[in-house]
Amino acid sequence: MGTTPRFAHGWAGACAAVALGLGFAVEVRAFDLGRLELVSSVERDAAMWDLVEDTLTPDAALEARARAPDASPQLRWALARVLRWRRLGYTRAAWALAGDALARYDTLDWRARVRLLDEYARRAGPAGLAAMAAAGNRDPSARVRAHALALAGRLELVAAGTEVNRLVRAGAWDAALAVLDALQARYPAEAEVHYQAVCVLALAGRVEPALDRLARAIGCGFDDTQRLDLDPDLASLRDQRRYQDLVKSIR
Repeated sequence: MGTTPRFAHGWAGACAAVALGLGFAVEVRAFDLGRLELVSSVERDAAMWDLVEDTLTPDAALEARARAPDASPQLRWALARVLRWRRLGYTRAAWALAGDALARYDTLDWRARVRLLDEYARRAGPAGLAAMAAAGNRDPSARVRAHALALAGRLELVAAGTEVNRLVRAGAWDAALAVLDALQARYPAEAEVHYQAVCVLALAGRVEPALDRLARAIGCGFDDTQRLDLDPDLASLRDQRRYQDLVKSIR
């Protein structure tokens, strides 16, 4: 569920104290920073992505190198970009899907940022989850933050769907529900998560709990009567009077 940022500081975080105490050279020795000053933009960009994904080089080491008196303007620019990409949780794969669109993010007004986030989410899919969450936490506009967090919830549901389907095929009903319940705890108003739980419970033959979750889904705004009429996962519920009443309430 969710994605772990490529800059997650396990070992790298432990190295930060070493970088501060012994100097950045200890931490960046394995990475040739000269690659960030190459004339070829293709080679330079490849080097930047390698550094974004280099978990053995902590942020503190890169920040120290950027502050060094002998750092060239190009090196400082490249390191600032790498650090920003790390903080936002960008991945090489998601960036490739979105092209250079997110590079323009900070220059856009809030409406354009919303449109850009929609396009990014469409193209990147679950690979864009970290960027959505970062935008949701950091954007100066409350409207954009709310929109980004809603997108993050939908992307996380897509990512969780694969795992839920695998567990359902194995008959691991409780494990599938645990995945959905964890997601619901983070996005309590997301009706689709409740609906997916209804499907799991119905397939497991747990009629009353399934109807309880359906009532919660409807309470959160679920109103897709076509799915309720046709979804084969709900076959065990359709003869139930309570189910019929719930469906009738949103027709």
